[in-house]
Amino acid sequence: MSHPLILFPFVFSAIYFLLHRDSIIKRNVLLFATLFFAIGFATKLLFFTDGYERNSSDGANNLVRLFPNYFSLESNTEFIKQCFKNYFWLTALFAIVCIVYIRKKEWLYLSFFLCFFFGYLFSVNISHPNTGALKFYFENMYQPLIVIVALPIIFDVLPNIKNTRVAAVFIVLITFFCCMRVYNRHFFYQQRLDWYRSYMTKNANQKILTSDNRIANDTILMTWALPYEFWLLSTIETGKTYSFVAGSAANDLLWASGISNAFITNWGLYSYKELPQRYFNFTDTTSAYTVK
Repeated sequence: MSHPLILFPFVFSAIYFLLHRDSIIKRNVLLFATLFFAIGFATKLLFFTDGYERNSSDGANNLVRLFPNYFSLESNTEFIKQCFKNYFWLTALFAIVCIVYIRKKEWLYLSFFLCFFFGYLFSVNISHPNTGALKFYFENMYQPLIVIVALPIIFDVLPNIKNTRVAAVFIVLITFFCCMRVYNRHFFYQQRLDWYRSYMTKNANQKILTSDNRIANDTILMTWALPYEFWLLSTIETGKTYSFVAGSAANDLLWASGISNAFITNWGLYSYKELPQRYFNFTDTTSAYTVK
C-alpha cells in the first residue's frame, strides 16, 4: 500500500466484490480487509509521505484550474490515439464489458464500471495534462485501469462463454499479443541499460552531479530516476553503490558538491547511516560529489 495510486484499484475491487452477486470473498472478510487497508493507507499518508508524493499530489489542483477544458487536454487526446495502437486490448476489453452489461441489462454494474474507469482516467490525465517526455511513464499510471477492466472480464464475461475452448483461445490471444509487445519494446530498455553500464565503466567510483543536457535524453527521458537506477544496477553488478544525479542545470546541484557521506537524489538527501548496508554498499565516505 506504499504507492498512492493503489487506493483506486483497491476501492474498486472492494466495492465490486461487495456488489457482485456471486462474490468469491465473504463480506466480513472483505470489510475487515478494507478497514485494515484504510488504517495502513492513512498511516502512510500522515506519517510517511515523501517529497515526491507531496509534489505529485499537486496535480490535483488542475481539476479546478483547467475546468471546463478537460477534453481538449493533450493527455486526453494522446490517450485516445493510443487506444487504437498500444492500448488496443484495453479498448477491446472495455468494449466487451460494456456490451455484456448492456445485453444483460445490468445497469448498476455498468454505471459503476464506467464511473470508476473514466473517473480514474480523468484524474490521471487532468493531473498530468501535458505528456512530453512522460509518455512512456503514463503506462505506469494507467495500470489500475487494467484491474478495473480485468475483474468484470474474469467474473462477468468469461463465465458466460459456454465453450471453454473459446475462452481459452481468448486468454491465449491476449497473453500472446502482450508478450509480443513487451518483446518489441525491450530494445528501448536495453539501450538504457547499455548507456548506464557504459557510463559506470567510464566514471567508476565517482560521485557525479551533472545537467540534463549532458546525458542522452532521448534514451533516459526522465532523469529523476537516475540516482535510483544507478544505485540498483551498480550494487547488483559491481557490489558497490554508485551515485549519479542529473538536474535541469548543473548550477542547481552546486549545493551538494561538497557532500561526501550522503546518497543524493532529485527528491532529497539521505545520510549513509540511514540506509541499510544490505542494499546500499557505499565504500567511499570521504570523496565529495563533483560537478561534470
